[in-house]
Amino acid sequence: MELVTGRLSLDEFEAEVTAIADFLVAVGVPAVLVTFGAGCDYDQIDPLEPVLVAPALLASFVDEQDERGAYRLAASDLFLKADSGGLAFLLCEEADIHCYADDPASVADIRERWATLYPDAHEADRESRSWRSLRGGPWRPFVGASEPAEPGAAPDTAR
Repeated sequence: MELVTGRLSLDEFEAEVTAIADFLVAVGVPAVLVTFGAGCDYDQIDPLEPVLVAPALLASFVDEQDERGAYRLAASDLFLKADSGGLAFLLCEEADIHCYADDPASVADIRERWATLYPDAHEADRESRSWRSLRGGPWRPFVGASEPAEPGAAPDTAR
């Protein structure tokens, strides 16, 4: 299952990084594997070597990487994966955040938060190439790269 915030402001993005770290602590994730992706400064980091970070330190780790230019908040990709498996987040270069979970019930708090705060938050089903708003409604087909299915609809999340 994949949840997506929709495009966030920089302040919203920063708040979500903290909320994700707090969520990971609350659900007992012991450690997070952090991998740097597109848009990161590969002169400063190894994109193939994950960094193990305690969830309680995750927000400050992300902030430090942004300050030193290895990662650019909301403009680079940073993958966060629970070392225990089954749960991951993508801090996306397109200024949105993706949540991937094997068990939808395990991220009910994330779903509720994003549905409440972000009108463009949606669930994506890549297999059927469709999406629906986290606030309810029918499944809609992906249209094209970043093109909504109708005015005001959430954008295509397929890459």
